[in-house]
Amino acid sequence: MRRFMIPLNEDRTIRWIGDANEPNLRRVLDELVKIENPRSKKSIHLIVSSCGGTVSQGFAFYDYVRHIKNIQMTSIGLGEINSIGVIIFFAGIKRLITPSTTFLFHETLQPYGKEDVPLSKLRYDLLSVEAIDRRYTEIVAQATKKPDNEVAGWSKEGRNFTAEEAVRAGIAHKIIR
Repeated sequence: MRRFMIPLNEDRTIRWIGDANEPNLRRVLDELVKIENPRSKKSIHLIVSSCGGTVSQGFAFYDYVRHIKNIQMTSIGLGEINSIGVIIFFAGIKRLITPSTTFLFHETLQPYGKEDVPLSKLRYDLLSVEAIDRRYTEIVAQATKKPDNEVAGWSKEGRNFTAEEAVRAGIAHKIIR
């Protein structure tokens, strides 16, 4: 049996384990600010395992990380990485996964519960969801170098990727063995 060899520097490792929500975003950003050093050549490792969550929190993290100059981040995927968790994973310039890592893409969901919703709210929400889908597709297409229509198809069909399929699709760069 082979052991996984992940070259982690614990001083430069942060973990996003769980939902994309405000407490996790705040905690991870606080940790990132403490260890980020623009003059350091050492990569920051982001360990990701997330079933998804709030879209705005995932986009906020991605945008924050991608707008810090000279940051070198390696994402390491474990277990399930679903929905907006995929965008959190894409914050890393280098993307590694374990053999049991899976990725799930699906269309954006808009919950309404049992309330009556006016047409104007439905129209507004439709425009918002379409904008979220476009941004999600844009980030994934850019990272994977796949055409927008192919990436959008993954979400429409509720596509699940194994580790091997994720590497072939450009979602991850390498499986750590």
